[in-house]
Amino acid sequence: PGAIVICMSTIDVAALHRLGAMLAERGIALLDAPVSGGTTGAAAGTLSVIVGGPAPAFAACAPLFQTMGGNVFHMGPLGNGLAMKLINNMLLQVQVVAIAEAAVLATKAGLDLEQMRQVIGVSTGHSMAFERSFPRMQTRDFSPSGTADISFKDQELETALAKQLGVP
Repeated sequence: PGAIVICMSTIDVAALHRLGAMLAERGIALLDAPVSGGTTGAAAGTLSVIVGGPAPAFAACAPLFQTMGGNVFHMGPLGNGLAMKLINNMLLQVQVVAIAEAAVLATKAGLDLEQMRQVIGVSTGHSMAFERSFPRMQTRDFSPSGTADISFKDQELETALAKQLGVP
């Protein structure tokens, strides 16, 4: 392929498509390649790189993506990487809220939070979000693992995508 631009920002899918059309007029391929895994994944080299865009451009950039993360996915056309990232973030956000609510309920019911962690850790309620979030909640560490403004931005982008697709 010719020139390739990679957008790794978590932005509006419609804006990405407009940018892709403008670049295509100039013979430039656009890939969306947002990452998941946070600063921990970046430091460990285990990020998930979630790519959308033309297959030849993806193939040309695959070695770069593999350097950044242990999990590289080509999701299909432009915008699909970004849509998948937003869906992943939505699931994480919902789970963290549910985990916090479960911890409050357990406390009010008189349950031991360490026992709760052990039971959930080997039961059907277990998730990566539980594994990462609950121990911090258990020790009353409510410091953010990310910034509230980024979470808010992602929630707005998730809602905008749903609206664009007619999903209530």
